Amino acid sequence: MSTRVPESILPPPAFPAPPYDLVDSNGEPRLGTYFGAPAHVDLSAVARRLGPAESLSRHKRWFYTAISTDELYIGTAIVDVGYAANAFVIVSSPREGVIAEASFLGLSGIGCRVGDLPEEGADARFRAPGAHFRLRRRAGSAYDLVVDTAKVRIYATLDTARAPSALTAVARPLGGDVNVTEKRALMDVKGEVHVRGEKHLLDGGLGGMDYTQGFLPRVTAWRWAYMLGRNGDGRRVAMNLVEGWNGQPECGVWIDRRLYSVGEGRFTFDREHPLAPWHVTTTDGAVDLRFDPVGMHAEERDLVLIRSNFVQPVGTFHGTLRLPDREEIPIDGVAGVVEDQSVRW
Repeated sequence: MSTRVPESILPPPAFPAPPYDLVDSNGEPRLGTYFGAPAHVDLSAVARRLGPAESLSRHKRWFYTAISTDELYIGTAIVDVGYAANAFVIVSSPREGVIAEASFLGLSGIGCRVGDLPEEGADARFRAPGAHFRLRRRAGSAYDLVVDTAKVRIYATLDTARAPSALTAVARPLGGDVNVTEKRALMDVKGEVHVRGEKHLLDGGLGGMDYTQGFLPRVTAWRWAYMLGRNGDGRRVAMNLVEGWNGQPECGVWIDRRLYSVGEGRFTFDREHPLAPWHVTTTDGAVDLRFDPVGMHAEERDLVLIRSNFVQPVGTFHGTLRLPDREEIPIDGVAGVVEDQSVRW
């Protein structure tokens, strides 16, 4: 019989906390994987080096927020690309597939703002006809999320007090200058969602978050997976994987209160049939999962400056995690998303 070491006395992770300044005075990124949350994301030195025109065209920032309960998986995003903005919300169920979704275009600055503070002081907002999205965190440990559209209304808090460490990555994407991303998972959720004339309580659910800011290449592509929920044995589990773009520095798995760095993601899927099962693995063998889609959020836009081809199936993960100092962990039916994104912006 194996004996598990209580997590309260496990050694600290091998990765340092993020430095206060994620880029130096010359705008050079302090590349690496960090366990913990950045105090702020100040990329003004990069903007000065690039100049006003290039800075405007290449500066991107967003918040993606996820909520997972026994009944629902909810994803919302507020995206500011410097000269335009976008927001979307999707509500899905393992049994019914996509229950409701809505997507909106807007103007950066006037209708949308994503700030430099991902933690206390965080404030991201989006307004357009028929849409109001806001995510903010004042003093304390909880984020407040509000989504108000004709199809979906959400009022929720996501509390970091009992959550495991955030994962922060500072990377230099191919063709770009710097990208900073903070991933959070397994936050305690309270609140409600109103969809199709029904109210669903979110209390007891789990929350996750992706804050990203950077000066990115004109053409960017990646594949991404995010898992969030409770496993069949009651353990809280989450995962963030990416293939391409930032690569391995942002790949991690959370089990209860512990964060593990894992290898870069690898995705096998049929681009012509994205609702067929996906195979999601990592280069180090830590992750071996099948993803079964139940529905999909997709956007294909050609707005001259912006051309986007984006599919984000929602569904459930099944398979195995093999992490250091732990027994093999079977995964069966944990909710999440996968994504195939190619964008010219």
